[in-house]
Amino acid sequence: MAQHDKEFWLSTAVVAASWSADTATTAQSFARCRTCVENGGLFNGSRSTPKIMGAWAAVDIGAVVLSYELKQHVHNGYIHPLWRVPLYVRIEGHTQAALHNSQN
Repeated sequence: MAQHDKEFWLSTAVVAASWSADTATTAQSFARCRTCVENGGLFNGSRSTPKIMGAWAAVDIGAVVLSYELKQHVHNGYIHPLWRVPLYVRIEGHTQAALHNSQN
């Protein structure tokens, strides 16, 4: 792995870890609370953890691909650092969701 790719792969791993935490806490929240439903923007009102988190996994994969393409193909010094944004947005979203799920 090239030195310049370490940050990308580390950030991608953190996206996966935050998705995993969100998935686990979503399932736990639904097990504890029989009236709790998804409110995260995709499949609102659903109680199907696989359907909800499968959709979010697809969004995450899209963010990873977008970040990779930006990192590899955008060379403008001002815009290039923005390759991190899609990954950081996904990390923040899953982290907030996991924290919210843990409070139910």
